[in-house]
Amino acid sequence: VSGGRAGLSYPAFGTGIGGAAYLCGLRQDGTDRSNVALLNAGGTGAGDIVLRLTAFSGDAGAPVSRVLPDVTLSPGAFTQFTEVLKDVGLDRGYVRVDRVSGTAPYYAYATILDQTTSDGSFVPPLTEEAAYEATGLTLPVVVETSTFSTEIVVCNVSSATQTVRLA
Repeated sequence: VSGGRAGLSYPAFGTGIGGAAYLCGLRQDGTDRSNVALLNAGGTGAGDIVLRLTAFSGDAGAPVSRVLPDVTLSPGAFTQFTEVLKDVGLDRGYVRVDRVSGTAPYYAYATILDQTTSDGSFVPPLTEEAAYEATGLTLPVVVETSTFSTEIVVCNVSSATQTVRLA
């Protein structure tokens, strides 16, 4: 990229994910689009993995889910679902990633991209353990200016009603 700038950047990940993971706060509309990426993070000889994505509606009044075709990834292989919610007829929601077979670790992430400028937000995976063990979260910076704003998206991946307190 000219001048060394990046449109989207994110930190390196550790050892990968072993169980289920969630990618929350996704949306598909005239303003934004969401992509989901998967990577077999296993080393040479770790074997193929098969992953399954299930997209869930973010509309509590219309709780639907759609299963996407299983994906087989060899060690080091990567794939991306472009406009993942559009493919399943949803405008907002979240995706759950499940391992169908194989033992190699994997990594998953999502991006939410502006339809006009392609400016993006990185959505890290939330492991199932973290989703059900989390008791709090600190946002280090919240910006509200004429140029920038902060949006907080809350996603409940459980079937139980949850209470969220913002302070």
